[in-house]
Amino acid sequence: MGGWSGLCLFLINGTGALCLPIAKRFSVKNCMTISYFLLPIGFASLTYGSIYGFLPFVLIGCAVVGMAAYGFGYFGTLKGVSLLNPSEKPRVVSGYLLYGYLGFGLPSIVLGLASEKFGTENSLIAYLLFTLVVVSFLLMFHFKQTKLPRFKLLKIKK
Repeated sequence: MGGWSGLCLFLINGTGALCLPIAKRFSVKNCMTISYFLLPIGFASLTYGSIYGFLPFVLIGCAVVGMAAYGFGYFGTLKGVSLLNPSEKPRVVSGYLLYGYLGFGLPSIVLGLASEKFGTENSLIAYLLFTLVVVSFLLMFHFKQTKLPRFKLLKIKK
């Protein structure tokens, strides 16, 4: 499926760019929540398609990962850090971009090295499991910070 890598990269970046006008309408927390749910779904589709050779799953996975990473996640975090210190916005955004490029680049390098050492299938499955664990942890922290409505049990009087 190496011949499809160009389209995969286009889908990742293109769907991310297409989601930006939608993401602008959401709060930082909502952007991150959407991203937390989309990322594992997209990477699971990408992993499944890569292992079993189903191109539609690979392409859908790339599009969903693009929406999560470059659309909602990127915009949400960029908006969030720019609100941290509005008087120093250029410095804050510069620091964010440095960490952002490390965050997008290092996993690719680690996944590539792991693929060479342990095989592509094992590396993709391990990375998917790692992604699920990290996103689960982030969601727990995220929802602890968000006050959710609590439902009280109704007492029935006899």
